[in-house]
Amino acid sequence: SVQEFREAQAKEAAKMSTLEASLQGSQATEEARAAASLEREGILKSSLEDEQRRLAERTEMMSGLQGALLNRSKVVKSQEEAVGKLEALQQELRETQKNE
Repeated sequence: SVQEFREAQAKEAAKMSTLEASLQGSQATEEARAAASLEREGILKSSLEDEQRRLAERTEMMSGLQGALLNRSKVVKSQEEAVGKLEALQQELRETQKNE
């Protein structure tokens, strides 16, 4: 009958409406997840860039410290050589004074 046909059509339309609403809800959820994921990715990328920048700064500082240590090492070596020469001169002077 026409009445049954209309009721069946109404039920089908209700099902379709429910499915469409469910699909839209799922799509909104997926979009929210994707946005959250992109936000996390952005935060991680920013964090990684910050850490890389800090590492580069530390590396530069360490390089400067190595240079300073190398220079200091050269100064100490030349001082040790000077002390050695002074000791040799003092010894020479003592021997000269003994022989006089």
